[in-house]
Amino acid sequence: MDISSTTALFVVIVTLIITWLYKSTRRPPGMPTGPVAYPIIGSMSVFTGETPPQEVMKKMSKTYGDIFSLKIGSFWAVVLNNYELVQEALLTKPNDFSGRPPSFLFDWFTDGQKDIAVANPTPIWKYHRMLAHSAIRLVIRH
Repeated sequence: MDISSTTALFVVIVTLIITWLYKSTRRPPGMPTGPVAYPIIGSMSVFTGETPPQEVMKKMSKTYGDIFSLKIGSFWAVVLNNYELVQEALLTKPNDFSGRPPSFLFDWFTDGQKDIAVANPTPIWKYHRMLAHSAIRLVIRH
């Protein structure tokens, strides 16, 4: 490789890294405001220190309001910090607020989230849940 091709390769790699850093910290459209997100760790830096997590969340709700977002690792999360908001979200948009983000370790421990307790709500999950409830009711009656 000559110097010009090495320089070009270096520029391409640096450009890709800068683009990845920019995209990984940029809040998706429509996401509520929240603390600054950093590459790899996201917004988890706000939880460092002696302050308990619930106090940190209470302080963030005073700063950003009862609905805010933060990045946990590589996933964005919306935090609802008010009973009425949580109730409204779970009753009016249950599919948007149910399930869990994909995670290698979580999938490994739960065999791909095939367990009734941790699976995402799908028609098959609802059927399995109904069967489990029926079996439990049958056992309790006898």
